[in-house]
Amino acid sequence: MPSKAEELTGRFAHTKHYNEKPDEPFLIGELEGLVAVLGAATPDEFIPGLTYVFYGTWKEHGTYGRQFQFSSFTLQQPADETAVCTYLSRAPGIGRAISRKLWGLYGVKAVDMAKDPDKLRAEFNVPAERASACAAWLVEQERTQQTMLALTQLFAGHNLPRDLPRIVITQWGV
Repeated sequence: MPSKAEELTGRFAHTKHYNEKPDEPFLIGELEGLVAVLGAATPDEFIPGLTYVFYGTWKEHGTYGRQFQFSSFTLQQPADETAVCTYLSRAPGIGRAISRKLWGLYGVKAVDMAKDPDKLRAEFNVPAERASACAAWLVEQERTQQTMLALTQLFAGHNLPRDLPRIVITQWGV
């Protein structure tokens, strides 16, 4: 009987190993606290310092010890200044300066505020096209996380491919 899928949340520290085979990308990363995570992913999908939710199972490796083998993962909406500013600066149209101003005015609510293109234009003088692109990207990130969680729960325990939630989202969207 397959192991029941679990959820692990942690701040990504760095990539330890990456297999670059185009048809079989495989990454071993480390979370803060020295927790090893491994699964089908590429290094550009992770940003050190941001928090991710991993879905998978714990495995015991003979040499490397306990590791979390993930079948899918999502970026968790950040909650501290460094993470919020890093996350927002990834959004189209928002750089480091604006992300810091957003944090200064709104704190942990900065991400929610950045989803409103009218506020971005009015309060930060962000051009309309960039403000709309930022808001759309942030909403899409949130929807992807919700869909990944729902699909992972739906497929758990059915002996389906580990990366099926990611394949479904890539093929059909959220």
